[in-house]
Amino acid sequence: LKLCDASVDTSVDGCVEKTNFVSGDSVRVYSKLSGFKQIEKEQGYLLGVTEYVTVIDPKGDKVTRLSGKASQVADYASKEAKFLELRFKFDTKELSEKGKYTIYLSYIDDLTYNTEFKEVGFNYD
Repeated sequence: LKLCDASVDTSVDGCVEKTNFVSGDSVRVYSKLSGFKQIEKEQGYLLGVTEYVTVIDPKGDKVTRLSGKASQVADYASKEAKFLELRFKFDTKELSEKGKYTIYLSYIDDLTYNTEFKEVGFNYD
């Protein structure tokens, strides 16, 4: 399992990185993974990846309502996948404090239990 990219942005396609947000903005965390295990079966290529997110506020406290399992992909692909893109989104109205936030991202290959970690940050003004 290899994390190719992880960023905080406001775009739908994950192409415009942004680190400063204001009230009313949507925050999107975009991740691109490769190197995950795939098993060829009759139905196609089986793969499984789970993403966990922990959001920390400016005081150092965990934002519980935004933390936990963000996404899980457990599916068959018709052909062997080279990349897997994951997106986690929330609105700034869910944030109670202004200041610097940290997002800890954890990815687990559900077939091998290999893990990758990434830390990204943003400011809420």
